[in-house]
Amino acid sequence: MTTDEETITDEPLVDASEDQLHRGHIVRLLVDQVEFACREAPSSVIALTGAWGAGKTSILNIAKAKLRENSSFKLVDFAPWLFSDLASLVAGFFESVKGALPGRKFEGTRAKLSKYSSAAAPLGKVPALVGGPDVSAAIKGLGDLLADTSSLEKKRNSIESDLRKIDHKVIIFIDDLDRLHPEELLLVFKLIRSIARFPNVYYVLSFDEHTILDLLSATDLARQDRPRASAYIEKIVQAKVQIPPLHEEHHEDLFLKGIQSIVKRTGQEISQTEVSDLYYVTRRYLSPWLGTPRSIRKLFTEVRQSWASLAGEVNFHDNFLISFLRIYEPALYNSLSELKSRLTGASFWDFSIKVEPADQANFWKAQLFNYDVPEVRSSNILGVLGKLFSSAAEAETGVKHQRIVKDLTHEKRIESPACFDRYFQLTIPPGDVSDKLVIDGIRGYLGGDSGNVAARRLELELHSNPRVCVPKIHMVIDQVSGGNPLRLIENLSSIHGAIEDDRQFLQGSTADEIEQVVGDLLMRTSADQIEVLLDGVVTPKNSLLLVNLATRLKRSKEEIDWLPLLHAKLEPVLEAEVDKIGALPVESIDREEFRKFLRWGQLYGTEKAKIKAQNFVQIGNWSMRGYLGQLVGERTVYGSSGNVKLVGERSLHDLEEFLDVEFAITQLDGQIGQPMVDLSSLTERPSNQENREAYGLALLATVKGS
Repeated sequence: MTTDEETITDEPLVDASEDQLHRGHIVRLLVDQVEFACREAPSSVIALTGAWGAGKTSILNIAKAKLRENSSFKLVDFAPWLFSDLASLVAGFFESVKGALPGRKFEGTRAKLSKYSSAAAPLGKVPALVGGPDVSAAIKGLGDLLADTSSLEKKRNSIESDLRKIDHKVIIFIDDLDRLHPEELLLVFKLIRSIARFPNVYYVLSFDEHTILDLLSATDLARQDRPRASAYIEKIVQAKVQIPPLHEEHHEDLFLKGIQSIVKRTGQEISQTEVSDLYYVTRRYLSPWLGTPRSIRKLFTEVRQSWASLAGEVNFHDNFLISFLRIYEPALYNSLSELKSRLTGASFWDFSIKVEPADQANFWKAQLFNYDVPEVRSSNILGVLGKLFSSAAEAETGVKHQRIVKDLTHEKRIESPACFDRYFQLTIPPGDVSDKLVIDGIRGYLGGDSGNVAARRLELELHSNPRVCVPKIHMVIDQVSGGNPLRLIENLSSIHGAIEDDRQFLQGSTADEIEQVVGDLLMRTSADQIEVLLDGVVTPKNSLLLVNLATRLKRSKEEIDWLPLLHAKLEPVLEAEVDKIGALPVESIDREEFRKFLRWGQLYGTEKAKIKAQNFVQIGNWSMRGYLGQLVGERTVYGSSGNVKLVGERSLHDLEEFLDVEFAITQLDGQIGQPMVDLSSLTERPSNQENREAYGLALLATVKGS
């Protein structure tokens, strides 16, 4: 099925061939009613009713085209809502009638209509005629009009005599009556009912009956009595054609055409599964808002606009539903943007937030109430929210939902902290990185052109915003195939060696993520290319990254064909790096740099590491106390105000992996104090060289004391 831009515009149709909802039977009903009235009655009023956006104007246009095929019909349009006051509305009405009587033949009749119009125009200023409160002024106004020797009645009789002789039927179409103010509406009805009910003149009105009843109820005629307002309409209208609700097939057809229009506009394919799932959600939850062609097209126009700027950067399903909320529940939509921490799980540390399903239900119930969601539709809106946020799903179902942030980010869901702001900014917000930029940059690197514009932009983002950029590389790397990853690995390695530990609770650090990315790049390299790649990758500059990766892979116990080759190529490079470290005062060595020594020992033997360390101590390069402080670990205490590193709790067994205890006690003779009863007090101290040394000495004191 093909589709054009027009399929989701709100322009009314002008031709039956454009009718995609197959409403020809409604057009036929309306035309039949008009033709019947013209045959059987001297004058009549016919109404086409339907909800706002149901397609009334389109049906009128197609019906007019059918009626114009009959040369005995003269069609005229009158738009009462174009006039600024009631008097000009009356004058405009009669100008429309005159327009149906062209040529010299009707010159006299048009002149009579002009005089009649002039005499009737003051009626637009008479309050009682339009439901106003000033009855005495109304009576006086009517008296003034009727006192004229050439009364309205005489003028009217003369016009009626002329119109009975005309050889065609005048059909006046009045669309959008529900746009009028109450007093304007009442005046139009009085014109049709009394003042201009001429022979051979027929009226076709179009309005939303619910709105018309509201308007009439606001006048003194009905005085908030809707049955009285309805009875008044029945007096005015002799025949009614009602546009039925959209059929299920029409809903589906408009939905699919909207999807196709979006695909055509953006060039982004949407899977059949995704379309089916979204249609189910639309029919289950969105139906109360999408009962007319206009409402459906309005939604798709909004979705198309946002998807045009965010395609490939957000999840289509979530963009569709959040677009719905933006249009039909704007107050609630705006409030969501202020709840990022809660909705994305970033408020983990706020223990005032209760997260059981019952608590979530209370929270969302209050949100819907506070932002004026009608109670009758609150379950629908909660269902929509439940498709976006797990907390709302828990409120709806009463069952806990598991959130996996990595999966949410990979799927670009709104619940991902990395993607949330995009749905409200409708662009890539400051501090974020476009997924497209990352993919294009990776392609530039893998193509061997690190000078490529996209690759250069990615490099800048990597160095300025690694916390955001590296996870994105990890997320999209599988979408880019082939090429040589050497330059990308080198760039990642330079960041790996410079970045501070930014580990977060239940999440790894950026350095961890870089190691995983490099592992993925090596894993996907073909067997005949891996040795060439490793020859380029294994360098002193990349040694910390590679030794961490090799240790990670060794712990995983995963069988990897090229891992022994990596170990072999890395060993001499890493041992040379260890010897460089050994030439420095151990207290001054950066913790990350010292990790090369530890990883080297874990990969190639801790006994070798012990011997190497003892040698550094014996030749005077390292102090035993400083080495001990480097061996003591540290722990991170996570909090909403930031992370704090404290001295890590270690056992003697942990230290013995890299430490000959007897050798250490001998070297530290005189520095080891009495055994401490409670070592844990030292683990509350900040992690620095001095405090770690104190912990190590206290641990050795327990051995010496025993």
